[in-house]
Amino acid sequence: MNLAGYIRTVPDFPIPGILFRDITPLLRDPDALRTAMEKMAEPWQGQDVDLIAAMEARGFMFGAAMAIHLGAGFVPVRKAGHGRFLRASIVGAQPYWQERRSARAFAVRSL
Repeated sequence: MNLAGYIRTVPDFPIPGILFRDITPLLRDPDALRTAMEKMAEPWQGQDVDLIAAMEARGFMFGAAMAIHLGAGFVPVRKAGHGRFLRASIVGAQPYWQERRSARAFAVRSL
């Protein structure tokens, strides 16, 4: 299945020069959604994965599905300051933003 046909490109959003990729058509189609999740999880099949960590908001959808598919737990990574007890943090950068992301420290423990 060619998943590119399910992703719409919106030029100059959220700022000029950025091509936003709208995945709504992919999310709406059950076969495309299943194929996308399976392809993302494929490199880790049989690798004894303990946890999948993914950033909001798209990451929550795909990360949680991958975790279920791989028999792993899921750790949501959110913008710093969203929610209580957020302790572990990282700084990420994209062409139009740079900000700190956090995860609940108790969600990632020695396994």
